[in-house]
This record gives sequence, structure tokens and C-alpha cells, in this order.
Amino acid sequence: MDFAGETVPIVDPVSGEIEHAYVYVAVLGASNYTYSRGYDDAGFEIIGGLDLQCSGVF
Repeated sequence: MDFAGETVPIVDPVSGEIEHAYVYVAVLGASNYTYSRGYDDAGFEIIGGLDLQCSGVF
């Protein structure tokens, strides 16, 4: 479980504005289940709840 390096550009199709998303990835090894999600911030508040979010999916 970790953020996946570089940010990903997201382009608003109407305005053309570019924002960057931090991609969080978690993999459940034996089953190859993968959880990923984009966030506009990689701050402590986000990190604190990620384990609960992905464990609810697995």
C-alpha cells in the first residue's frame, strides 16, 4: 500500500485546465486483487483513512 510515484495529469474537458492526482495503490498479494484511487492531495489526513477504505473493498 503506497502512493505510486509521479502524479497523473487530469484535464478538464470543458476548460482545458490541468490538475494533478496522486495515485494510491494497494495489492492483496495472493489473490492479485488491486485497489487504486486518485486524490488531489497526499496529506496525512488522506493517508490515515486509506487502509480502511481499501480493506472495505478487499
